[in-house]
Amino acid sequence: MYGNVRIKAISANNEALTEIRNRDAAGYKYIDFDDHVDSIKVDVFPGKKGLTMDIAIDSSWGPSIGQINIPDGGNGQTMQTLSAPIKTVKGKHAVWLRFWGDGDELLQIDAFRFL
Repeated sequence: MYGNVRIKAISANNEALTEIRNRDAAGYKYIDFDDHVDSIKVDVFPGKKGLTMDIAIDSSWGPSIGQINIPDGGNGQTMQTLSAPIKTVKGKHAVWLRFWGDGDELLQIDAFRFL
């Protein structure tokens, strides 16, 4: 984790990335990409302000493989599932989610998956 982002319980059996602010990042090691992966799907609880979630590999400053634009107007309580294409990646890589927006507590991320 980099910045303000935290993992918190959002229900009895579920945790999420929360308190996300501009320039925060969360890293995951190691995700094995197969030949058929070409998109990302993410379950989010958007806040009032929109933001961009950038997906990078190998390090927090590594190359971007895709982006998801998360719309504004959310209440932080209603989940939306969004998807976006990603560049072809093969093998095992660390994955970093980087956040770019204006304000505090921009969204919560319940889950993401590569398809």
